[in-house]
Amino acid sequence: PGPVERRALWLAHLGEANTLDAAALNRLAANCDLAGGHIRNVVLAAAAMAGAAGRPLGEAELVAALAAEYRKLGKQMP
Repeated sequence: PGPVERRALWLAHLGEANTLDAAALNRLAANCDLAGGHIRNVVLAAAAMAGAAGRPLGEAELVAALAAEYRKLGKQMP
């Protein structure tokens, strides 16, 4: 998917847990070339991290989960 489709995927997977501002969401969509299933994996992992820390899902958890997903794929995070 392209950036527009990826933005929609991020929004769909984040749902009501979305605390990202528009600029952060646009950066994710533009820079992270993941497919929908990988975006879902990132959001689920980030939500687990946030839950374990007792805080809302935020950009820090998403970045950490993104790094882990890229490592799983054998790719370097952009």
